[in-house]
Amino acid sequence: MRRLAVSVVVCTRNRAPLLERACRSVLDDPGGGVDWELLVVDNASTDETAALLARLATEYPERVRSVEEPVLGLARARNSGIEHCRGEIVAFLDDDAEAEPGWVEAVERLLRSSGADAVGGPVQPILGGELPEWFCGSLLQYITVWDLGDTVRDLTGPEFPRGTNMAFLRECLVEGSGFSEHLGRRGTNLLSCEETELFARLVRSGRRIVYGPQPVVRHRVPAERLRWSFLARRFFAQGVSEAILDWQLDGRAGLEAGWRRQVGYAVGVDTTSQWWSKSRNLLRRFSLVGYAFGAVRTRWILAAAKPGSADGERAMRRRSSEPQPPAGEKTSP
Repeated sequence: MRRLAVSVVVCTRNRAPLLERACRSVLDDPGGGVDWELLVVDNASTDETAALLARLATEYPERVRSVEEPVLGLARARNSGIEHCRGEIVAFLDDDAEAEPGWVEAVERLLRSSGADAVGGPVQPILGGELPEWFCGSLLQYITVWDLGDTVRDLTGPEFPRGTNMAFLRECLVEGSGFSEHLGRRGTNLLSCEETELFARLVRSGRRIVYGPQPVVRHRVPAERLRWSFLARRFFAQGVSEAILDWQLDGRAGLEAGWRRQVGYAVGVDTTSQWWSKSRNLLRRFSLVGYAFGAVRTRWILAAAKPGSADGERAMRRRSSEPQPPAGEKTSP
């Protein structure tokens, strides 16, 4: 069977040192005979990113390309990567992640052998500090730790691959209109779920999503993300994101079902007396408040548009194109 060409897309903003590690983790791997390219989308960086990309392009002239995306937002940057890439497979790697040896070959092999339209693999953490005693279990997903084991399996939702280690047949990204730009990181906000929204649409359209124990990436987790204050912001933003996601997919019915889900999550508390259990219970309530905020915000933005429609997506895109507050240092989850 013919091997498929791969475009590795890395979206970045103002993280040149981390970006170099991410790029070299792929460039230092020969790729096992797979035809592939590295495409870096510079999302309006103001640091040394441009100089780094020029240097990498000189070192690897047949392998490295870059494009600029001036409109801030991770989803917008990813869509720009889809537009400019050349491969039949589009594989996404975050700028604060590092691919394990053999990653490109593993991505291509899993897509080709499984016959899937999209795939994802485990994400292992590179911790920037000691993991607190209370930071365990379900909280690990909020720092993008993900592993479904050693067996290849189909994913139909709600569990889907993580954005730092996912790959698609380019044709299904084009047909599916890519990532919705009303979700995902933009500036200093912590919105997410743009991958979940895309995967859900693909499954509904009959596309197949597969998890495999290979490929593997390692994702950097700075010490500040292990603090309760970060998680409070992260849970609130998750609630907002899920409200937008539910409306976008299923309209009012989606919001009503999502609200019931959020309430059940918030009241299904850990009744033990340990202080870390009480902290986790409070975080769940931050998510509930965020969901309420997101439901109101979404209905306001799309008051005249139908969920899942072209009008709805255009309305969201117009909103995404409006002037944004000063950007932070983050475009990758």
